[in-house]
Amino acid sequence: MRRFVGATGHCKGLATSPDNRYLLSGGDDQTLRIWRLHATEKTVPPLLSLFVGDNGDWIAWTQEGYYACTPGAERWIAWQRDYPDRMPEVYPVYQFRQQFYRPDVISLVLKHGDVSKALAEADAQRGRPGTVTVAAPTVQAPPSVTILTPKDGATVTADEIDLRAKVVDPNGRLIRRVHFTVNGRSIDGARFVFVPIRDEPGVWATRAPLSPGECTLSVVATNDVGAESLPASIKVTCQPAAEGPPPSLYVLAVGVGKYAKPEYSLKYAGADAIALAEALRAGAGRLYQKVGLKVLSDDQATRAGVLDGLEWLSQQVTQRDLAVVFMAGHGVPDVRNDYQFLPFDGDVEKLISTGVKWTDIRAVLSKLPGRVILALDTCHSAGVTGARALGPRLDYTNLLREAATDEVGLVTLSSCMPHEVSLENEAWQHGAFTKAMIEALQGQADNNHDGIVSLAEVDAYVSERVKELTGGRQHPTSQRPATIRSSLPLALCEQAGK
Repeated sequence: MRRFVGATGHCKGLATSPDNRYLLSGGDDQTLRIWRLHATEKTVPPLLSLFVGDNGDWIAWTQEGYYACTPGAERWIAWQRDYPDRMPEVYPVYQFRQQFYRPDVISLVLKHGDVSKALAEADAQRGRPGTVTVAAPTVQAPPSVTILTPKDGATVTADEIDLRAKVVDPNGRLIRRVHFTVNGRSIDGARFVFVPIRDEPGVWATRAPLSPGECTLSVVATNDVGAESLPASIKVTCQPAAEGPPPSLYVLAVGVGKYAKPEYSLKYAGADAIALAEALRAGAGRLYQKVGLKVLSDDQATRAGVLDGLEWLSQQVTQRDLAVVFMAGHGVPDVRNDYQFLPFDGDVEKLISTGVKWTDIRAVLSKLPGRVILALDTCHSAGVTGARALGPRLDYTNLLREAATDEVGLVTLSSCMPHEVSLENEAWQHGAFTKAMIEALQGQADNNHDGIVSLAEVDAYVSERVKELTGGRQHPTSQRPATIRSSLPLALCEQAGK
């Protein structure tokens, strides 16, 4: 009667949806695929495909390329362009994120059974109503970037250098923007903006500030349809004639366990902030010239207090420094479904005026000149804590994905997957995420026994330890820009100081 095409492995199971509209398959290709069961055409492609990883990460996509995913899952799918006379080209899906990352479309596909109708409703909700047609799945090759100067591996003494890059769009599309990062961080300032060189077609130039030691410079170009290049990266060692001060660590730890409204209260969020700040101070004290702490627990973590803490960070952190921001408490969606951190004096009925907006947090952290780690433990539930439900569950997938882009440049550590909750336990006297973080910083994450606990080691240890503590009910997630090294040191173990 019909051919349902698109599965790439032996089919091991079929099911129809309760309303008899859809057919679901699963098999050796580890992908669930959904077809319209009563399509009029004889050959039916999948309406929606879903791949789920062992750790709970997932990515869902349509044949047209629209997709939604958990942070980091973009690495699992790619676009492939075939050519009759040469090898195919493969592009990671994130290079076309601005065009195709559409969780709003994915959420409407099964409602309509039609991608065009889902796209039309999603665009109308965005305030862009109109006639929508979905073209056959195709992408044009994105821009490419080559760094001309300085040369990879160069050693310089100046704290600023000329950065020049050749940008090519194989389809002749207009290049809208070229930007760079230093050690994974975007640099603000008028004199650090890439501009095209009038007499050298395709060449863009700017000034790039450096910090002492090895610096990774990365350049990305974006064309007029939002397709972006892969990062072009080089390493430059800065050895200034006059050695500057060593880097410092600044920690802003916010934890709200006891709220002004007792019905919101948690047990250990305030204690988590205090304990994690102390673990960072103890472990990093010999790695950094200075460790600056600002700890806001319970009634100290008012809306004004949190905003003042962010302002404190913006006044302290320099390009050579590391900032760690830890936030524990309730994270809830406002009426626009935007993330709000609920401070001590917050009111879920008046979030716009009493919550701390993600946009405010991002605005400060994205402009800090140093490297920034944001650790979030804000997905608690009424069933776990005894607090009353604080509205619908917040899906912060897009928040974490956005935070780790080169545009924002944050390393993010989250206590659990968006569909899970953060667990506390009287036996731990902490949340599972914080307990694992403290153990990691105290040296239990030092897998290679070099006496230094790195970002990668903390990430790996916390992921496994939280699953162990919670019996597999909680799975931490992490995201970092590709240009920030996973070997970033966070703590020095006791044995290293002997």
